[in-house]
Amino acid sequence: MARFKFNLDGVLRQRKLVEDQRRRAFGEVQRRYAAMEAELRAMDDEVKRATDDLRDNHLVGRISVDYLAAHRRFTMAMQRKALAHAERMSPVRSELEAARAALVEAAKQRRIMEKLREKREADWKANEARKDAAAMDEIGQQIGTRLARAAGEDDGVDGDASSPSPGTPGEGWGGGLEMGDAVGTHPDPDLHAGV
Repeated sequence: MARFKFNLDGVLRQRKLVEDQRRRAFGEVQRRYAAMEAELRAMDDEVKRATDDLRDNHLVGRISVDYLAAHRRFTMAMQRKALAHAERMSPVRSELEAARAALVEAAKQRRIMEKLREKREADWKANEARKDAAAMDEIGQQIGTRLARAAGEDDGVDGDASSPSPGTPGEGWGGGLEMGDAVGTHPDPDLHAGV
């Protein structure tokens, strides 16, 4: 049985390869960005813990001005660190968006080629079905012709048997004699007598 061959299979394979490469690139940038986000969250959590500790343990009873000043310096330093970190994240975020867009485009190009392959395969299958139907019709016609020819030969044999054979009395033979007439006799007695 014939098998479908897509003449652009090489292009389809290349597009799948490009999509895989872009997916890996996107995953790598995504991991870098996720790590940076986790680091930023860790900074925020550290500031929250220090603030909670200040509220729970250092704002009751005798308040230490030095501790409050130190906490303020720590908070300001962490804010500056977080801002600098967020600035470093900005180009990575842009890189992530570009990698995502490239992956989406690669997937789109791969799907276009797959749709084309599916369409051509469907057309090929329809064409093969038409060929098979035509071949079956041809076989049916050949069988019908042979059966008709065989039936006609049988009818010809029956017809030959019913036709008169030489030497059989009948119309047009012996001057119109009928069965039972004697050979050499004639209905006119004068002719028979030689008159």
